[in-house]
Amino acid sequence: MDSIIAHTNAFEDEVLKVLSTAKTARPNEVDSSIMAMMCVERDTRFYQDTLKAVLSQSVFPGTLVIVDCANRVKQTMQTTVEIQLDSMSFTNMVTSNSAIARDSRLSYKNNIESNTSIKNNKNNSVENSNAKYKPNVSYNNSIGRKTMRVIIIPISSAHSFGDAIEKSLRKLLPCAGVSALWLLHDDSRPQDAHCLEALCETWHNNPTASVIGAKQVDWDGKILHNVGMYAWHHTVHTLTVDGEPDQEQYDGRGDVYAVSLAGSLVTLTAWQTLRGTQPWMTTFGESRDFCRRVCLSGGRVVVVPSARIAHRRARLEGLRTRGGEARTSEKSGISNGIGYSLIANQRYKYTDTRMLLWPLIWLCSLPTSLVGALYSLFAKHPYVAWIRLILPWLAIMQLPR
Repeated sequence: MDSIIAHTNAFEDEVLKVLSTAKTARPNEVDSSIMAMMCVERDTRFYQDTLKAVLSQSVFPGTLVIVDCANRVKQTMQTTVEIQLDSMSFTNMVTSNSAIARDSRLSYKNNIESNTSIKNNKNNSVENSNAKYKPNVSYNNSIGRKTMRVIIIPISSAHSFGDAIEKSLRKLLPCAGVSALWLLHDDSRPQDAHCLEALCETWHNNPTASVIGAKQVDWDGKILHNVGMYAWHHTVHTLTVDGEPDQEQYDGRGDVYAVSLAGSLVTLTAWQTLRGTQPWMTTFGESRDFCRRVCLSGGRVVVVPSARIAHRRARLEGLRTRGGEARTSEKSGISNGIGYSLIANQRYKYTDTRMLLWPLIWLCSLPTSLVGALYSLFAKHPYVAWIRLILPWLAIMQLPR
């Protein structure tokens, strides 16, 4: 890794500096079947925290892909980082293997003893098969090391998060040995060290699941965003209350209709079969659309409440422009984020119904949009009121692609 530092720019230097902390990490395992993919936009205020959280996991992905959506790097860069596994975890693995070998040896010895007359009682007491076995395990540093492949890949003109992932995969395929993708926004960090481990455990226990999502909480990890979503009347609902604190009240959920793709584990087979997300749905609506297509194709969507993702939702909450640039004031952009969210909701509703009913839905949306606009206007959100008012006309101008 040190050999390429001289050829990097400021962004690459920052990434490599954070990656250097992986040398001191002590994960339990490096799972070569998992490829983590994190998209980094022009606003770089959050990605370092997210990257550090990934490198503090108890299970490391075998491949870490950093997708540069701002096209800061000029060409794809690759390197490997040597990871030292946790000594206790490795010792337990060796102990387990030693116990299996011990049982085989004891079984063979008992067969010999049953057919042999042992005259020396002292020797017999030493060779007592009931004696407690104490394995002599020495930790070998060369055996207890694994490598993690790191790729920094530039992507330009991505229309959404899923579009950036799809364009990156086209450059990386074939992904030999990779079975699942761990998808991360640059502002969606694992809340604790066991997030990926919990996702992988659920995946191994539910091999038919195509999407395994995490509980979404705020950046401080205290307020719930959602614990999976359910379908009702051509839209999805989280069944949680805005601002509700996380008290593990929804931790009994399992199979759901949709989850946020931020922090989700998606099987590579499902992603390739469905050809990724639909950029037309935008970043605000592509998660529910992708999960809908997974369910319609016979797949399962599962939420893992023990896996927690702290999601800042920078674009939705007005900290980031639609183009991914940082905003200086949160209030200046919060209405903008809500506006694009309303557009995504409308697109989902139309694509969830038969095309024959679209004219009727459009006619019904005229009075609905007027009432919604008046409500937003009285709530002192003029931009949102304007978006609600023009939603029916946007539906005509922005037909599904």
